[in-house]
Amino acid sequence: MPVPRVITQCIEFLRSTGFKEVGIFRISADVAASAELQALIDENPDYDIRTILNRLHAEDAVHTAANLLKVPQRNQCERV
Repeated sequence: MPVPRVITQCIEFLRSTGFKEVGIFRISADVAASAELQALIDENPDYDIRTILNRLHAEDAVHTAANLLKVPQRNQCERV
């Protein structure tokens, strides 16, 4: 099963910019940017997320990319 493009784009983005940021996965993402990106990805799974991430403030972009990695996991987990 191939890895979705959005996952590889998020990982590449975080590797190139995110390791200098504190709390990558703990600090909340930009809600509007996350919603916009998620809608674009739902509409077109091959959408290049860097288009929006590069428009955001660097700190917000890192947390938004990290959030995109977390959301699918959260949605697929079975509730206990």
